[in-house]
Amino acid sequence: MNRNISRPGNETINRDFIIKYINLHCLDPNFNVFQFSDNLRYNRSSLSEMSVKLFGLSTHKLIENIRLQRALEFFIYDNPVSQVAYHSGYDNCRTFRIAFKKRLNMTPIAFIQMISNKSLQQKINIVQVCVKMLWNE
Repeated sequence: MNRNISRPGNETINRDFIIKYINLHCLDPNFNVFQFSDNLRYNRSSLSEMSVKLFGLSTHKLIENIRLQRALEFFIYDNPVSQVAYHSGYDNCRTFRIAFKKRLNMTPIAFIQMISNKSLQQKINIVQVCVKMLWNE
């Protein structure tokens, strides 16, 4: 499903464009729905409608999914929670922990414990399952 949305000025915004754009900016802890809509020159409600049409998610959840997916991938390599939070675009561990627990129903520490002593391939498989949980909510 790669629906396109045309903007005034004949610019086309599609799923791939949005994912790439968010990936490019999501490491900035200040990147949020407001900045995203301003940068694309969309009002927030139009951006939200577009996000729901293309992804079935609000813009906020879309940004959060991309950050959390990145975080899960960082955990594969035994990075500490503080580094994972920072490298996923969260400005502090508390905000990261809250988002992680809310969306994945476990704390980052519980996730680390779950994947500890697993082979690299097992960790990758666990992360893939968790990523599917994020996107199929």
